[in-house]
Amino acid sequence: MHNLNSIVESSFGLEKIQDSYEIIYADRRDKEIQLKIVKSSQLNAHMARWSYDLTYKHLLWSDGVYEILEIDSKKINANFSSFLQVIHPDDRPIKEKTQKALFNENNIIEITYRLQMDDGRIKWVNEICSSDFDQNGNPIRIYGIIQDITRFKLAEIKFLQKEEDYKVLLNLLPVGIITYQNNLITFVNPEGGHILGASEVYEIIGQPISKFVDVDELNLFHNKMDDEDLGIASKTFEARLIRINGSVFDAIITSVYRCIDNKLAVQLIIFDDSKNKIK
Repeated sequence: MHNLNSIVESSFGLEKIQDSYEIIYADRRDKEIQLKIVKSSQLNAHMARWSYDLTYKHLLWSDGVYEILEIDSKKINANFSSFLQVIHPDDRPIKEKTQKALFNENNIIEITYRLQMDDGRIKWVNEICSSDFDQNGNPIRIYGIIQDITRFKLAEIKFLQKEEDYKVLLNLLPVGIITYQNNLITFVNPEGGHILGASEVYEIIGQPISKFVDVDELNLFHNKMDDEDLGIASKTFEARLIRINGSVFDAIITSVYRCIDNKLAVQLIIFDDSKNKIK
């Protein structure tokens, strides 16, 4: 089966095909059929389709291609040179490799690349393309669907930046932060590692959270977790935790459920209270 999620670091080397095309139709219905396919596949203003017939040597763009590339269809006919000129220079090699794959492999290829507009703006597009071959294995047609994903890409970049800022903040907090999923610790900040007696946080990542809870308080600890609602912090409670060296200490814990990678996770805010206890 074709894997649409396989991102091939290649692209169709459009510069290898001449810019001018002599449109030859064995039957005028060929043109009508091609245009019908192109128009019907243009789902909205942000998605468009192109098709290049190797037998008749003609290239077709739907109106959406002109719109995405911001090219005036009245001034410039569909040609690969104009397409390449809009692609960000750093991403053109991706297109070139995909071209080679399209002419030699009967696979569906998905790529994401940038467009650089005349005014300096950057647009992101996602393209899914494929090829048709004759009985002898020779390519007879290449085609693809292009979608403008700029809005989604910018939202993703913004989200990743916020996530990175969030991690930086957690690393600077003077309290321990531990996140676990399915009882396994997936994140711990430097202070959390210090509180649990670890030299490096990797000593704790992947360990079961129950390993760091006093065995006599495991039931109480798990009951506190079960009492929480998603996104709502539980009442702060005290618990005896265990450091890596086996020593037990008193801690004040606040916990909250979070959704990470579409999976439920628990985040603990831990304060070492042993220093406040009278020995």
